[in-house]
Amino acid sequence: MRTGAARGVTAVLAGFALAFIGLGDARAADTIRFAIQKTGTVAWEIAAMKALGLDKAADIDIETTELATTEAGKIALEGGSADVIVSDWMWVAHERALGDKLMFTPYSTALGAVMTPKDSPIHSLADLNGRSLGVAGGPLDKSWLLAQAAALRQGHDLARETRPVYGAPPLIAEKLAQGELDAALEFWNFCVGLETRGYRRAIEMTDVEKALGAKGPVAMTGYVFSEQFAHDHGDALRRYLAAAESAPSNPPRRGSCPLSPGSLTTTIELPVDPSRDQAQVAWMPVTLAITGRRGPLFSTGSSSWSH
Repeated sequence: MRTGAARGVTAVLAGFALAFIGLGDARAADTIRFAIQKTGTVAWEIAAMKALGLDKAADIDIETTELATTEAGKIALEGGSADVIVSDWMWVAHERALGDKLMFTPYSTALGAVMTPKDSPIHSLADLNGRSLGVAGGPLDKSWLLAQAAALRQGHDLARETRPVYGAPPLIAEKLAQGELDAALEFWNFCVGLETRGYRRAIEMTDVEKALGAKGPVAMTGYVFSEQFAHDHGDALRRYLAAAESAPSNPPRRGSCPLSPGSLTTTIELPVDPSRDQAQVAWMPVTLAITGRRGPLFSTGSSSWSH
């Protein structure tokens, strides 16, 4: 009897243990690893999501690695230490052209500007000739590529005619403020900060977009992840995107530019390999088509993953 009772108690305890383990598994939140720029807008958005409990409501555990630059985020994504970053679709198109299976879903239409002191004679891309220009983000930054493309149409090669200096957005802003740069091509949030310090927007990147053929706001930046991650964690991504949509946001967001199917198709030229010798510029047209309010994932290949 005692042996039978012991076996009975053991069976009950084992049942409770299995039930507890099963309950723990059922309640385990899906983890998404983000590599974010510490001073970027995504960091603000995720902080707001966590403060409001939107991540928990969506049953998502958001892990963040803060980095100094967006270029470091690209390395983290391709090195496997991050699942998602925010980057521009031109970089995604470039990487896919090289065979890397990345995917993109729109995040923001916000762009920066070329910032200068108020009394600067710089008012156009041509005026940058012979000037020192700080470029936030690096040689592959979307705004720098757009500016180069627009300038080439006007007969100017910015990479040759200016003295570009690359660096993290905070560093570039301070170098401009210290008088070490004639102008700075900055991210939108640092443009706002510089304006409060007396600097002005000499060249708006939204105007550069239009000069390259854009007919309306373009979601230049988006969440970027691999096709494999989308395949394996599609439901978690959908829940994150839904939660992010309801979070307070500083930059113009997907929702601030409602798009109906087929409402925006634009072709913008970009270099095949921006890291090449600037004397041998090879440009290729890339067509970006966004459909729907937030849109299906954009890619230059045949793969798709809709949300």
